[in-house]
Amino acid sequence: MSGIILAPEENVPVPPGGRRIVAFGHGTTGLKDACAPSAARPALIAAASTFPLVRAGYVVALTDYPGLGSPGEHAIYVAEPEGRAVLDAARAAAALKATGAGRDVVLWGYSQGGQAVLAAGAIAAAYAPELRIRGVVATAPLADLPASLATLQHNADGVAYVLLAMIGLSVEDRTINLDRVLTPTGRRLLSIARDRCATDLIRASIGTSVSTAFTVNPLDHQPFAAGFARQREVALRKMAPTLVLQGDLDLVIRRPVTDSVVTGLCRKGTTVDYRRYPDADHGTVLGASMAELTAWVAQRFAPHPPPVTDICEMRAARFG
Repeated sequence: MSGIILAPEENVPVPPGGRRIVAFGHGTTGLKDACAPSAARPALIAAASTFPLVRAGYVVALTDYPGLGSPGEHAIYVAEPEGRAVLDAARAAAALKATGAGRDVVLWGYSQGGQAVLAAGAIAAAYAPELRIRGVVATAPLADLPASLATLQHNADGVAYVLLAMIGLSVEDRTINLDRVLTPTGRRLLSIARDRCATDLIRASIGTSVSTAFTVNPLDHQPFAAGFARQREVALRKMAPTLVLQGDLDLVIRRPVTDSVVTGLCRKGTTVDYRRYPDADHGTVLGASMAELTAWVAQRFAPHPPPVTDICEMRAARFG
């Protein structure tokens, strides 16, 4: 596994119990090793959104995800290996003595990373019991993969995301033969997906459709439909208190889909603080939410964390 670990300057005092860790899952960058955040040039540009947390005194551990920047293929949008990678990054940060890190962790992810940290939160107790997961933050999360792909397929560039999800399943399940369901247009896009980064694929997919790229609609046909549904099941489970951040103008992860994700987390027994930003889209929601995110993380790391504003409890009181 590869990634980036950032820590405060050596002259910043280490608190009792060690510095707190924020394990970050990044958004979609692509499949090639050159698309990994740790390979970005200029260096650390892919980690720039986490700098406010480092300045606040935390250690940030940013995974590349398995097969991205390391041997093997990246099973993009497959939740559980992404979740394990987020937890492994936190472990790596705690193991490096130079960071001064302890075992208290908040998981934070954006877009694809939102899927990753929700999966990490769901499996943390079994997979990484030595870590103390204080909270989970999911910004514009790709948590309900089937629902998001269903909306994305109608976007001008939405075929790119559907294809990436299909590729991820084919890495996880070697019996899947993508060539059987790809048209010549789909095979051209597959070549771009494997040889370049996500922005190139998204640009190349503009103007194509599910019907022109695939011989079947993968959202309705097996093994893809069941594989996409499995990723939702992994992400929507009971976990540590969770903050969900969503822009109302987001056309990649749409607000109604995230509304449904919040409802699903509530049903599983997770305490959810849900905050929306009326003027934010998929890109600007990071900046719009940073102040509230930083304050929420600080509260979760407090010796005696205050109660989380629980939308699940509020909804139950309203409709109970």
